[in-house]
Amino acid sequence: MRDKIQQLRTLIRERLTPIITHDYRYLMMCDHQNVGDSLIMKGELDFLSTIKNAKCKEYTTMWSFKNRQPSIPKDDLLIMRGSGSFGDIWPTAPNFWKFVMKKYPENPILFMPQTIHFNNEQNLNEMAELINKHKKITLCLRDNESFAIAQKYFHCDSYLVPDMAFYMNTNFSLYSHMSNSNKTLLVKREDKESKTSPLIDNLSTQINTVTSDWPTFNIFSRVEKIKQKLFRLNLYRTYDLFIRLIYNRYIIKHGINFLKPFSKVYATRMHAGILAMMMGKETVFFDNNYGKIRKLYETWLYDTDNVYLEF
Repeated sequence: MRDKIQQLRTLIRERLTPIITHDYRYLMMCDHQNVGDSLIMKGELDFLSTIKNAKCKEYTTMWSFKNRQPSIPKDDLLIMRGSGSFGDIWPTAPNFWKFVMKKYPENPILFMPQTIHFNNEQNLNEMAELINKHKKITLCLRDNESFAIAQKYFHCDSYLVPDMAFYMNTNFSLYSHMSNSNKTLLVKREDKESKTSPLIDNLSTQINTVTSDWPTFNIFSRVEKIKQKLFRLNLYRTYDLFIRLIYNRYIIKHGINFLKPFSKVYATRMHAGILAMMMGKETVFFDNNYGKIRKLYETWLYDTDNVYLEF
């Protein structure tokens, strides 16, 4: 498992480093309650800290950036956080991307590794039209099927790159001795990506299995109140600092503490499984309802010891 993670980190470094040649702005710090997106963000910021020939001019949330709409030099690279949102299921991030592509047509834009999935082909064609018109897009995809879609529809540079959470620099081996081998964890998502199966239903009833979604979903209202208060005072930069230096560390710590008592993790969330892998735990992935986790597994993880996919 450790060898696989190191292999993925090497691929990330080899494929992304030559792309980042201009000073950049990181536009999509994660300020919501999903641990997975915070893990992606940490991996991306840890990777960007290794870039020597370009510097970051700002780290910002998309809400802060959209409210400020700053004037920026046309050579600045705009970096979008990787995600499973490149489609029409979760519209918040795609709507922000559309705003940036229209507002900053001269700036190069880098999409960190994405999964592509559109339920409606018209929505795919609309996104393709914007990307193809912009002409300065670099798109990274985190699975083979998304890469094929990008090459078919988008006239831009496309690269196959592993999920950026694999580049987190946290020493997860510190947590490997804290497992309770008598208990397993089922991280079960309960939203519009969820998919049931007899095995999931059976696990949920087992006496030695704890079933839960991420434990951070009950704190979002507090963060939203902080955001609204700071935005009313035009303290956008203060909010951005809070997210980068306090909030994301808090979210990731909760994710680690959630997983660490268990030696085996069943995950219906992609990044619960990735985090379990990085903590050295036996990991079983379940797919979501449109194949996102299967695509990642079949592209990168199919030959990894103690990591499995159940259909």
